Amino acid sequence: TSSDDEDFAASSFTRFLVIEPAKAEYTIPTHPIAISKSIAIFVSKPKEVKRMRSGALLVEVQTKKESENLCKMEKILDIPVKVSPYRTLNQSKSIIRSSDLDEVSEEDLLSEIKDQGVMAVKRIPFTKNGMKLLSHTWEITFACPKVPNKLKVGFLALSVAPYIPNPMRC
Repeated sequence: TSSDDEDFAASSFTRFLVIEPAKAEYTIPTHPIAISKSIAIFVSKPKEVKRMRSGALLVEVQTKKESENLCKMEKILDIPVKVSPYRTLNQSKSIIRSSDLDEVSEEDLLSEIKDQGVMAVKRIPFTKNGMKLLSHTWEITFACPKVPNKLKVGFLALSVAPYIPNPMRC
């Protein structure tokens, strides 16, 4: 539905950001009040701020504007810092299934749905009678932590299901 698409579009932004020293010889101060005041200049009320094992700060913001503002931060208490998206928290995986996509390449599918927040696609293979075959199932990686309910592929509106990876085997 249109409302679901609008909700998804509003949630598609870099929600998790890492603030780390700009150079290895610097460390971010441990003073929580001073850090909060420095962040508040760019984001009045971040959803959450946590110190990571590395000493860097993980900041979760609530809006695209807050994300854009925080990316402009250059210093905390005169210590030069760099702000970048957290590598894995800003993406999510799901699957779609359709035999109508059997003739479509990964590259063609990605170019068709990239504007819907998709950053990667992969056709899931399976083995039958010792032969490796391609299934009707596609793994879709979104560039945001929340996935939409449907994906529009050409004239198809495909339901999006949660991605559950196979368990690791010894």
